[in-house]
Amino acid sequence: MISIYADISNKIDPQLRVVIGDLVRVLDETQTEFFFVGARARDILFELIFGIAARAATNDVDVGLRVASWEEFQSVVGTLASYTRFHRSRTHGYRLIHESGMIVDVLPFGDIEVPKGKIQWPQSDRIMTMVGFEEAYKAAIAVRASDELTIRVCTAPGLVILKLIAWDEDRSRDNDAKDIAYIMMHYADAGQEDRIYGRDADLVEEDGFDYGNIGPRLLGRDIAQIASAESLAWILPLLERELGEKGGALAYAMMEHRFDVDRERAMQLDMINQLRLGILDGKHRTA
Repeated sequence: MISIYADISNKIDPQLRVVIGDLVRVLDETQTEFFFVGARARDILFELIFGIAARAATNDVDVGLRVASWEEFQSVVGTLASYTRFHRSRTHGYRLIHESGMIVDVLPFGDIEVPKGKIQWPQSDRIMTMVGFEEAYKAAIAVRASDELTIRVCTAPGLVILKLIAWDEDRSRDNDAKDIAYIMMHYADAGQEDRIYGRDADLVEEDGFDYGNIGPRLLGRDIAQIASAESLAWILPLLERELGEKGGALAYAMMEHRFDVDRERAMQLDMINQLRLGILDGKHRTA
């Protein structure tokens, strides 16, 4: 297991700890590699680790399962469903419901992707893009949820990669867009403070420095450090389209309140541009 990044054992909701413990027990027994993604990972990172208020409450747990085939996936989900505290959803083949009422969505990635970056659900025409999952899994951090329970959690850069691609594939997913805005707004305060006057001090020295731009710019640099070529080939054109004359759909979806649409949209576009610049910074640093 990777080294422990943070201990949230005295902060995590007891019910969530039970659900996570039940999941981990079965997944460890089946020797399945997995990590926590989605809004629950967001809340662990920002609220429980850094004390930043969550954007919105969620009753879901999203788990990425690294599996080689649909047979393996069905076997793991079947084992989870046979555990007395879970039952399988009648309408979603990837959804489990815990006896507490908490919903658990399990998303397969890895060698199961055929072609690479795509999965097609069995007995269904539904195709899902899994681009970004592999690098997000490799970059995940270990978090202690109790003395006996350590979980692997997607990082903020990994979440933004996944959420940008998910939103671009299905633009009705406003919550993904709003999560992207939330992460960009708060990233500088989520364990990044030392960088601003250390290895990333060049940002402070730029003409027209604005502290509000630091979070998205640092986030972009960190995305560039973990993103695959496939992810960057998806994300950078998306961000560039957003900043063009025919763009702005993501910026609009990112707005939380929409009281002053022009002003709020301009603020979101500025963050998108800083994210793009950060990715380009990071690409140049690793070239």
